[in-house]
Amino acid sequence: MFQPFVDLSSGQTVGFEALSRFDDGRSPSEWVAVAQRLGARTDLEGALARAAIEAAEHLPRGALVAIKASLALLNQDSKLLDRLRELDRSVVVEMSLPSAAEVSQALTVASSLPPGVGLALDHVGLDHWSLSMVSSLHPALVKLRLDTVVGIASDRARQAEVKAMVEVLRDFGGELLAVGIETSEDHAAIRQLGVRFGQGVLLGRPQEFVEA
Repeated sequence: MFQPFVDLSSGQTVGFEALSRFDDGRSPSEWVAVAQRLGARTDLEGALARAAIEAAEHLPRGALVAIKASLALLNQDSKLLDRLRELDRSVVVEMSLPSAAEVSQALTVASSLPPGVGLALDHVGLDHWSLSMVSSLHPALVKLRLDTVVGIASDRARQAEVKAMVEVLRDFGGELLAVGIETSEDHAAIRQLGVRFGQGVLLGRPQEFVEA
């Protein structure tokens, strides 16, 4: 499935994030934990990423697509980036914020992405470490954590921090995406802060795309 994200100024859908779903109803994180215990985490993550890439072939032309991939997967599966590059559309590979021990690997991955494939950072907060990593990795897209966005309309401290993140990204052409937009008040606040993209039930629910 894919959840749309929109340009907050125009309201138009500009991209889609690939989401994994399992027939038994268990969450992807549960199955990843099982695979981790069995020593097959990157195998599962690779299978999910390839399934998302295949499904992305049916998305509307011109739409950006974000495909999740862990740092470990990107380091071990060189063919994955080649497959991403073959998609006839703009692509970002979406990974979690690296830990201190992973910074060197993350810098290597960020600098070796092929043309047409950008880096996206997921679950990014507003703390010093997040700002440092955004400044170092120069991602094309940064997705704010859910707890940063929900209720931001009434939190001036968070508003100031988001505005600072917008300025950091502006220095190298990156964009901010606010997830979890569920109220018109948060929508208006996020837009006023200069955040370009938004995602949430107010803007569009996950949906399937199949071959016509």
